[in-house]
Amino acid sequence: MLSKVISLGDRLELKKTGSDNKKKEIGDEPDRTYISQVYEVINEDELKIAMPIVEGRIVPLPLNGRFDLCFYTSHGLYQCRATVTDRYKEDGLFVLQIEITSELKKYQRRQYFRLECTLDILYKILPKEEVLEVITNKDNIQEFLHSGLEHGVALDISGGGMRFTSKQKHNLGDCIIIVVKIKKNNDNVMCILPGTIIRTGRIHHRDDVFEHRVEYNNLQGAVRETLIKFIFEEERRMRQKEKG
Repeated sequence: MLSKVISLGDRLELKKTGSDNKKKEIGDEPDRTYISQVYEVINEDELKIAMPIVEGRIVPLPLNGRFDLCFYTSHGLYQCRATVTDRYKEDGLFVLQIEITSELKKYQRRQYFRLECTLDILYKILPKEEVLEVITNKDNIQEFLHSGLEHGVALDISGGGMRFTSKQKHNLGDCIIIVVKIKKNNDNVMCILPGTIIRTGRIHHRDDVFEHRVEYNNLQGAVRETLIKFIFEEERRMRQKEKG
């Protein structure tokens, strides 16, 4: 099945399995999602993929490291587990060889499809009750938009959450409203995204920039669908651009 679904150049995400989620080598971080690309389908159980690059540096994931994989293919999203069996340089490319250790299954939960991006955002930390007041009243939304919002940059976005950076330090559990403009039918649409900060910390080698992970709460169904449609259209556009 692997060779029928996975193709050369397909993008994939790798994240350490829960039982293997701890640091083993320099550059290998728990909870990080790594981005890679399929280099070669060796057989029905083995692949060659590009070593991930994080902040401009190659990350040699650990030998025998176990990862959850999500492939972005022309047939849809597919998931499986895999183990890193080898790593080397081939034809100028740093390669990981991986062995698939579970069944390849189609991934149906579209809201967790994450798009890497660089999008300007505005946001504000508010008490939970004020968040609800803003998102349930259009007049409150207009007032909120003129209330002195912080600036940030989205690094990835999905129908379930967002990762962004800013110069402000925040706390786990902080309630937040994010404002982001995305394209819809050649127009810019403003999305109001209420959520909670579920992870936060300083950017490596930068004391003045913080990275935050947000999970949406009470997000309107229409807004979520708009986000998901935008994400899939952007992913399709990037795939077509890469293939020429």
